[in-house]
Amino acid sequence: MIKKDELKPGMWYEGFSRGSAVALWDGDKESFLSICYELGAYYLEVLLHEEDRGKKKAIDYFEPKREIRKNSPTLEEFRIADAPWLERAKEHQKKQQGL
Repeated sequence: MIKKDELKPGMWYEGFSRGSAVALWDGDKESFLSICYELGAYYLEVLLHEEDRGKKKAIDYFEPKREIRKNSPTLEEFRIADAPWLERAKEHQKKQQGL
């Protein structure tokens, strides 16, 4: 596992979580963004680093294994291109939390 202090902001990583094998590290928010698929729909999910398990509450955690470099969109490109996903992700998280 790649430790949090070794991650590069805006870089994609291959790893493990409940619903995704790749995620984008947002260094400013110290979390990953990942596109997940469940029940016939895609949504954006915010994942904390596996090191945060037990320290911070999250729906899921991501364990990064290796950096992905080739043809990866930047964090800004990801945020701009997938802005509608953010609202869907928030709605999905509220449903999972029973809010």
